[in-house]
Amino acid sequence: MAKCKTFVASFNSQWQDFHQRRHRKSRFHFNRHRLLSSLAEQVDCGHGRVETHRCSTLDDLSLLDTPQNWASLQGIVRIEAKRYQKATGKQERETRYYITSLALDAARLNAAIRQH
Repeated sequence: MAKCKTFVASFNSQWQDFHQRRHRKSRFHFNRHRLLSSLAEQVDCGHGRVETHRCSTLDDLSLLDTPQNWASLQGIVRIEAKRYQKATGKQERETRYYITSLALDAARLNAAIRQH
């Protein structure tokens, strides 16, 4: 159990550091479609809302300071989530970043992240 907590703390610390120092650079790379490895979008309707999850992957590991510290690292994943509440008309947006050792199949990663 202690090893797991240490790994999670280490991951969180390194990821927060990456996010703070590289956010602008990662947004730039993700927004240049020619650099994306794969892209997928999923739309779900139910419970009075419409949710859209767009997954894009990037195999450019130069965005990370120490990619060699992550065994079998394949790339970076970005999830852009939008939620529209039908009753209120309220819209919410959120962007999340992940690292993965899985193959960079955006549809598969989008589904896995949604199920988690």
